[in-house]
Amino acid sequence: MKLSFDTQLADNYTSQSQKVRVLSEAWVDSAIFCPNCGHLNKVSEQSTSRRFLLLKLQRRLRIKK
Repeated sequence: MKLSFDTQLADNYTSQSQKVRVLSEAWVDSAIFCPNCGHLNKVSEQSTSRRFLLLKLQRRLRIKK
């Protein structure tokens, strides 16, 4: 599992909240797997699990800044 961000994705943003959103969404899309079938990138964009993980990650990143 990749535990770092591709920070170049956020270079075009000035707002910290936008940077956090872009980085966390990209990370979830590339590193989170479906708990049911185990496949990477199988978690639907509309799934409750994905939204929960994104919100939790974004809150942690904002606290650390």
